Amino acid sequence: MEDRESAMRRELEAHNNEGADLTNRSSRIAGGFRRTSSNSASATFTQLIIMVMLAFLIFGYIYLGNIALYVFALVASLLLYLRMRRII
Repeated sequence: MEDRESAMRRELEAHNNEGADLTNRSSRIAGGFRRTSSNSASATFTQLIIMVMLAFLIFGYIYLGNIALYVFALVASLLLYLRMRRII
């Protein structure tokens, strides 16, 4: 509670001085919208694989019927198993 009050007082003093910088508050706000790029390449690749698998599932079902669903289930299970075992 005291920390919040002191932050509010600093804000009011900075606002009254008009020349002071509100770096504390603005940095907290800006930090909430920053993106980290460490996992973005991995996530993009995983999303690409999922999209390709879903496209093959749809077209396979149109051309082959239920067999495509069974093959998709088998391949998805195999990939999940390999992913869990950290082979892929």
